[in-house]
Amino acid sequence: MTRTARTPSSVIAPIVRVRTQVVYNNKNWAPMYLYGTTPAFSFIRDWDWNSRLHMPELARGAFFEDRDIDSRSQVCVLGKTVVNELFGEDEDPIDKEIRINNQPFKVKGVLSSKGANMMGMDQDDIVLTPWTTLKFKWPASRRRWPCSPAPPRSIRRRWSTR
Repeated sequence: MTRTARTPSSVIAPIVRVRTQVVYNNKNWAPMYLYGTTPAFSFIRDWDWNSRLHMPELARGAFFEDRDIDSRSQVCVLGKTVVNELFGEDEDPIDKEIRINNQPFKVKGVLSSKGANMMGMDQDDIVLTPWTTLKFKWPASRRRWPCSPAPPRSIRRRWSTR
């Protein structure tokens, strides 16, 4: 069996978008981006990618997996800006519990730093969770599907970059 190379334009990742504060102990932060998605999102958005493992390479920890998407796990991956605002420079956020919309989420990983985009927006001010968690556990009035009023029927829990 041969593998075909995938490019960011040949892979899809669903996005459920919300806007809310993220809390850790007595600190809170409203990240610019809070997305429910899949690990393919990091490939599409050109974060560091391990082609051998078909998974994102993170600064620390691990990305959520298919089983987290299937079980609607309350886990997340944080960008560097969110880590700095909530935990500071000295505290390791891995396996810590933060609160999103007053719900506990376990931090599984920290994305590698990406910096600002061409418009000057901080791409490290981001929280990623499984898309099923935000879609099915979040109040409908607080979530948005970019570019369409409802999720495409073709998007299922499984995704592949292989």
